[in-house]
Amino acid sequence: MASMRNEIDVAQHAEALRGIIERLLHGRGPAVQGAVLVDLVAMYFAGHHPAMREECIAEFVKAMRELIPVNEAIMFEREGGKPVGWETQ
Repeated sequence: MASMRNEIDVAQHAEALRGIIERLLHGRGPAVQGAVLVDLVAMYFAGHHPAMREECIAEFVKAMRELIPVNEAIMFEREGGKPVGWETQ
């Protein structure tokens, strides 16, 4: 039961932090958003032992790729649909 509670706590904390970071980055433009996210991710991987970094990076990228369509759908629903020409870009 403690493990289940821990997983819920992690998910709740992650969602809360994501919301805070999203609000901080909103409207800052892709260059600033990208710079902040790259630095945060680099700090995250710097905390991993060098022997494990490549494997961790691969898993991180895999998880990120899986979340892109989910977040795209959420974003476009919130914004009222996809921009004109989105599918052809």
